[in-house]
Amino acid sequence: MAIEPVKKITVIAHKSLEDEVVDALARLGTVHIERVVDNEIAASKELTEQEVQEVSALFEKKLVLTGQQATKTSVKSQSPKYDLLHFSTHGEMIESNPLKSNLRFTPSGRDDGKLTVSEIFDMEIKANLVMLSACETALVRSEVGDFPLGDDLVGLSRAFIHAGAPSVVASLWKVSDESTVELMRAFYRNIKTMSKSEALQRAQLDLMKSDLCFHPYFWAPFILLGDWR
Repeated sequence: MAIEPVKKITVIAHKSLEDEVVDALARLGTVHIERVVDNEIAASKELTEQEVQEVSALFEKKLVLTGQQATKTSVKSQSPKYDLLHFSTHGEMIESNPLKSNLRFTPSGRDDGKLTVSEIFDMEIKANLVMLSACETALVRSEVGDFPLGDDLVGLSRAFIHAGAPSVVASLWKVSDESTVELMRAFYRNIKTMSKSEALQRAQLDLMKSDLCFHPYFWAPFILLGDWR
């Protein structure tokens, strides 16, 4: 059984590069930090915009929110109206307080742009699929201690499933912007005639054959959670 989404919302926010900035400082020293940050932000923003343009072009009925339009308020109000949600933004796993883990959107006068796990739990998601095209969105942590008691694991992917999404595609580690664009393009082409699991598998196999993306780091970060159909 293949799923062809009827409606779609594509949401994008500027990616935060806080971790990369800290790493750059440690490796290169402050004298180089301005150049490193400028280059990475520009490249990341350009590739994120490319992803959103290419994915949205595959669907006729859609709502695309970018830049200043991609606020947390817009996401929370518009998300229940669509059959497929695609978030191309920055994800943050906060191990010490997983309920505060979040997706980053454009800050507004009313909030800091962080859509937290606890807020997602309270949302009403009607989408058949939620795509979390961001770093480490499949990671989960226990609320108390190192070992979960029962069903005590918390994370962004589980929050969307709790909110009503039968299927979530999310990432296990920090992803490459370049390979993610290629993977998303192939996945959405495939999903028009394939199940979700097969669409992801085929996209990964195609990426694996690439001369530049043959390493698992590039083709293997995204996994499908929930309903495979």
